[in-house]
Amino acid sequence: LIAPVLLSIPLMAGILLMRGIAQGIGRPNRAQLPGELIRPALLIAALIAIWFFAELNAALFMLAFAITAGLAMAFACTTIASHNPGEPGKPNSVSYSDWDRLARPFFGIQLLMILQIELATVMLGYFAGPEEVGLFQPVARMALAMLVPIQALNLAFNPRIAGLLAEGKASEVAALAHKWTLAATGMMIIGGVVLGLATPFLLTFFGPEFGVNSALVWLLIGARILQGLLGPGSELMTMSGHANFAVRGQLFGVIAELGCGLALIPIYGATGAALAIVVGSVVRGLTLAHSSERKLGIGLRQFWWPARSPRQTA
Repeated sequence: LIAPVLLSIPLMAGILLMRGIAQGIGRPNRAQLPGELIRPALLIAALIAIWFFAELNAALFMLAFAITAGLAMAFACTTIASHNPGEPGKPNSVSYSDWDRLARPFFGIQLLMILQIELATVMLGYFAGPEEVGLFQPVARMALAMLVPIQALNLAFNPRIAGLLAEGKASEVAALAHKWTLAATGMMIIGGVVLGLATPFLLTFFGPEFGVNSALVWLLIGARILQGLLGPGSELMTMSGHANFAVRGQLFGVIAELGCGLALIPIYGATGAALAIVVGSVVRGLTLAHSSERKLGIGLRQFWWPARSPRQTA
């Protein structure tokens, strides 16, 4: 069981990395296919086949998950491999080895992001046991659905930011970052209220015992709203060529979540896990906003209020 789980993590991170590269080379539609359409469709088909011809268990599910993630990753690679980064009739100015080198920080970001998403659950399983994890998982997965609007927002935001940064238009970057913060926060609040009110009803499909953690969804919703309030620091760092600072922000968030989880989960169980997720999200957001302020002159103040005269990007 552990082998397909460990294999799935880099595959999922790779799919997200390929999505970002596909966006950057001007193929936003194909960027969405591997992770949002192909992998889920293949996984559903595999699970249906297993249900008909075998007995579904955790090992078979994770094996199917890993295989379908690998197939989706292969499709994502074809999008990149079929792209010629040079101008027609001229030698390529960027080799694929250069792409690999430049992409490594993004791969690290995605790995750390997946680790931060799963870390509290893993610690909860270690300290409280599988039953507590089982009761917590539906709530944690429902809260993750709130990330979808931010991903959709970034499809339009990231290419535009990259273009403005390349032109040195710092004031327009700050204004767009402010709009991102307002839009992301608004979507998180609206989505959070809907999800929070619907969670008690949705948990009844899992069983009456799952309602014990229904209130925790509000803590996780709070983490997502704070993610919107703390602005697009990660996006600004990655689009401005400072991806290493985005890695650092993600790493600090993981460390904060780990420390908080070690302190709280043995005492408070699932509540401690939810609090660890909140603390990790806040530390990550603050670190990235601080890095954005240092590197671009665009920080929390500009995220919340339109900036008048930020520094020009270096």
